[in-house]
Amino acid sequence: MKKAKRILVFAILAAMLLSLCGCGMFRTRVAKAAIKMSKLESLHADVEMQIGMGISVLGQDVNADADVTGGVDIQRDPERVYVNMTAEVAGSEQNLLLYAVGRDGGADVYSSADGGESWTKGSIENDDSSKSSTADGKSLFLLLSDSAASFKEYGKEKINGSDAIRYKGEITSDELKQALELANVRQSLEESLDVELDDDVFADLGSVPVSIWIDVKSDMIVCVELDMSDVMQGLVPVLVDKSLEKADIGIGVNTKVYDVTVSITLSEFDAVQVTKPMTLNIG
Repeated sequence: MKKAKRILVFAILAAMLLSLCGCGMFRTRVAKAAIKMSKLESLHADVEMQIGMGISVLGQDVNADADVTGGVDIQRDPERVYVNMTAEVAGSEQNLLLYAVGRDGGADVYSSADGGESWTKGSIENDDSSKSSTADGKSLFLLLSDSAASFKEYGKEKINGSDAIRYKGEITSDELKQALELANVRQSLEESLDVELDDDVFADLGSVPVSIWIDVKSDMIVCVELDMSDVMQGLVPVLVDKSLEKADIGIGVNTKVYDVTVSITLSEFDAVQVTKPMTLNIG
């Protein structure tokens, strides 16, 4: 389950930590948010991802645009995660569910691709690689502090019905590369796709514009937005080619990514209780 949560948590913490080196009120606000959020027992996250992508197969163009929306509930003790996502790809919609329960030495993970009618059980065992991939907060702070200087205030907006101050900045290519190394992303991709990636895949990933909203009253981070277009334009075609090569598929496939944006809105702080899905029978 640590890997299942890490993608979401890393996106949130990275945007938060890279801001800590800002000046004046911004630094104070984010420092308060970091302390408060580190003590949370639970939260809810609404996730939206929009992907503009096209695939050409033997000269035939195929629209592969995708919209992924849904919610994630995270509870610390007992350690549980529930994910309910809907993915719409090229006009076809699919509901994806995931329920993970922590245990000694790892986690049991149950997933469904048919809206909960049937479930598949998997497991994640903690090992040295999973421990090392949990990027140390202090290291991320030191690593990403340079990009925090680019963050500027862009006024107030309503998030979850409350006033929040918006700040905008950018993570540079070099900073992103080092952050991904800290989070062990390369190893995770190689393991999940069963491929070997060359060093030059991560040589020039491009920059990532980031917006972060901090609630005026609670000092909590309530929203994070990332524009991953530059990164995915370089990374996705390589991953597709590697996967096809691994599967010994020799047909000509060209992948073009146009834009990728991710929005994570946080709410229900310390008010979430993750329970087993009703259609899941695990005793």
